[in-house]
Amino acid sequence: MLRIGLALLALLAAAPTAAALGPPDATRLDGLFAGLMETHHIPGAVLVVVEDGRVVVSKGYGVADLETRSPVDPQTTLFRVASISKLFVATAVMQQVELGRLDLDADVNGYLESFQLEPSYAEPVTLRRLLTHTGGFDDRFLRTAEPLERAPTPLGEYLARDMPPRVMPPGKNISYSNHGYALAGYLVERVSGVPFAEYVRREILAPLGMDRSSFGIPTPLPASLAQPYVWRGGRHHELGYDRLLDYPAGDLVTCGGDLARFLLAHLDGGRLGAARILPEARVAEMHRQQVSMAEGLAGWSLGFAVLDRPPVPARAHGGSWRGFGSHAVIVPERNLGWFVSTNHDFHPAFFDALNRELWETLVPGPSPDPPLPPADFAERAGDYVGSYVANRRVRSTVLKLGAMLFEMRVSLDETGALVLAPAAGAGLPLRLVETGPDRFVSDRGWPRAVFARDAEGRVSQLFVEAQVLDRLSEWQSPLNQMALGVMSALLFAGTLLGWGLGALGRGLAGAAPSPLRLRSRLLGSAVAAILLSFLVLVATLASDPNIWALMIELPAAFRATLWLPVLALPLALTLPVELLRGFRTKAPLARLHYGLLTLAVALVLMGAFVWNALPWKA
Repeated sequence: MLRIGLALLALLAAAPTAAALGPPDATRLDGLFAGLMETHHIPGAVLVVVEDGRVVVSKGYGVADLETRSPVDPQTTLFRVASISKLFVATAVMQQVELGRLDLDADVNGYLESFQLEPSYAEPVTLRRLLTHTGGFDDRFLRTAEPLERAPTPLGEYLARDMPPRVMPPGKNISYSNHGYALAGYLVERVSGVPFAEYVRREILAPLGMDRSSFGIPTPLPASLAQPYVWRGGRHHELGYDRLLDYPAGDLVTCGGDLARFLLAHLDGGRLGAARILPEARVAEMHRQQVSMAEGLAGWSLGFAVLDRPPVPARAHGGSWRGFGSHAVIVPERNLGWFVSTNHDFHPAFFDALNRELWETLVPGPSPDPPLPPADFAERAGDYVGSYVANRRVRSTVLKLGAMLFEMRVSLDETGALVLAPAAGAGLPLRLVETGPDRFVSDRGWPRAVFARDAEGRVSQLFVEAQVLDRLSEWQSPLNQMALGVMSALLFAGTLLGWGLGALGRGLAGAAPSPLRLRSRLLGSAVAAILLSFLVLVATLASDPNIWALMIELPAAFRATLWLPVLALPLALTLPVELLRGFRTKAPLARLHYGLLTLAVALVLMGAFVWNALPWKA
């Protein structure tokens, strides 16, 4: 789930091209998977394709476990499909709406007893807003999982304790929310009187014959459960398993054959054979687009993301969690759908290339004519160029630091088009051509984009179909602030090394003492050493390939590291005084260095506050 925003942007960039009509070509699919899996180090994958009420492709590729070399079997190998779980939440909600126990447009606080959502805004949070990701919640990952050996925490108890704060008026922004869906699942639990996992088993999984599927990893671990991996540093790392505390949003375990049955039911108006999980009208309402950020853009239905791409619209959802990546698509107009899952952390480049090929193979159609940039666009481009970050982000805990990995930049290329690309350079760029005031389209003809302006007329947001990006000033840019942190670390290291070598050299040579008094050097060295340790330790701990362990609990070393800025603060307050009084002579270069040291200390301490890198935010 950590990468879904970028993953959807990658999918949006994969616009279709023309392809020949015909059934899926098994040889082409086999070659496609073999090549992409080797290139992107994917150990195993499953593909199922359904069409006209039947499964037309059901294939396993690679291995479920690199040690045992057990092959992936589409009928038995189990994958964690992460956020695809949300489709089951939405289906369960619609079942309860059909029974009259839930109302999509009622204030959800009316269904809650042990806790209430804070009254931060006048507009209420409703189920419709939860299911369209417009509830307005902050994002949260810290302590959202627990070890399998621990007794399960009840869903209601967890949400009462750790429901993230409301940070936006409901209905204003599409901001993907795991906790919004966990809350929707809890409302099903409340009105049905049955724990959510058991409810889904009874009312969805069992009727559809999804006998191998469950919410939560079964214990003891079944032999058919795929081993999750991530590729880092030239090798695969095993990632292990956990239990999600917000589990309705992402803890479904299933196999290709079972998930195919769910897609078939949604393509046939809620029915699979003699079983019916929803009336046809409720399924149609689920699939209908409910929200959009601007006229003419795709948005969200109830559960599904809307893919309004040529030649026909589709509904889709991806999933990413702890060594598993998945994607499911239905194309109702073609009575077609497919599901792919891997036992490797969601790899945007793999799924981008795979989805592009699957669209060309399974949903052929003519490509839109590529648009041409207006000749005078360069005169207006400055309004849009700059840094952007996903509206869906952590704001209230130390994991806000993760935003440094997902900054996007808009720039102008030599052809007169805008280019949207990850600032860190890892990802495919999206070229956008102006079609009207603040409106753009990819040079492939899709996706579409709209820039929004604030009350003063300045560009404040970018919408790429359903993806919402907030514009940042250059000072707010995470990568620019990271660069300041790196420069500060180099200054701290240079200060410690330079003062130490200087003192040693003067002592050996019998030279005159430093123009900077000993007290000033000791204070400066202490602050530099503390904050250098802070920066290095945070960078080292955050680079652990198993970042999912942070979702259970921050390591003790990380929590201890967050006390370093607090320890440095009293000493740092003395640095301006030492800058004014700590010199025996004028020594302009020494004063300049001490001034830069004082400034770097202030920037790092301010950065620790801005990025929540403090113990009470952990």
